[in-house]
Amino acid sequence: DISQIMDRSDADVRGVKKDKAPAAAHTVAGTAAPAVAKSSSSKAITKTSGAPAKSGSSAKLVSGEAKSLQEVFSKFTAGAAEMDGRVWAKFAKDCGVVNKKCTNTDIDLIFAKVKTNPSARKISYLQFMDGLKQCAAKRGEELAKLEASILEAGGPSFSGTVAEANKFHDDKSLYTGVHAKGGPSTIDTDKVADISQIMDRSDADVRGVKKDKAPAAAHTVAGTAAPAVAKSSSSKAITKTSGAPAKSGSSAKLVSGEAKSLQEVFSKFTAGAAEMDGRVWAKFAKDCG
Repeated sequence: DISQIMDRSDADVRGVKKDKAPAAAHTVAGTAAPAVAKSSSSKAITKTSGAPAKSGSSAKLVSGEAKSLQEVFSKFTAGAAEMDGRVWAKFAKDCGVVNKKCTNTDIDLIFAKVKTNPSARKISYLQFMDGLKQCAAKRGEELAKLEASILEAGGPSFSGTVAEANKFHDDKSLYTGVHAKGGPSTIDTDKVADISQIMDRSDADVRGVKKDKAPAAAHTVAGTAAPAVAKSSSSKAITKTSGAPAKSGSSAKLVSGEAKSLQEVFSKFTAGAAEMDGRVWAKFAKDCG
């Protein structure tokens, strides 16, 4: 009965069993359950340089504190010796360099100023330090204070959406059907499970004739003998006519047996019809000699 593999106890309109409490969100062994963003008004999970997180449903993953500005530079450039304008803008945003006094436009202008070659698209670490000095001056603070906030941020941050808990996935006690009770195998081993079970894959020649099998005898109708085969052009044709010998040739001829009357011969040529046309008359004359 289907009731043996299904849980039919009382549940609410959402399918939650009334006698069971919702299970906690699934967590990786040894780690705490991640916080869930409940609504758009909840604060994002962030770790930045002292700045409060913006409201939203996304979480932000940032690097830990760095020991030097060289380390910060390497983290943003992924170990490269130079930094382009896009990475410079991301550095200024992630490390809290941008504020009301030092805007994004100022960051772009400072990047253009520190380049020794106007056509260059990247800056070196020394030019990066020169840019930080100009940023500190624009913010109206000492370079040491700005450096401390950058080291606290440590590196680039990456934001993403936090997945909400799903009880039907996380709580295995709510599983139903074969996921909870088990069920039959999807492979019927007692039946055809592979194409090799219904195909003959033994060796065959180029014409498809199996090498371990002799050619089958010619098919004959039950109760009749197999017809003779003309072996060569020199063999005589197999004929049975009214006393006349068969002419030599390369084809075998199958003819009717002797008739008892001309009426019977006429009927055989006309297939029982009452009249004979010219084509059949010519065939009659040829076949009967």
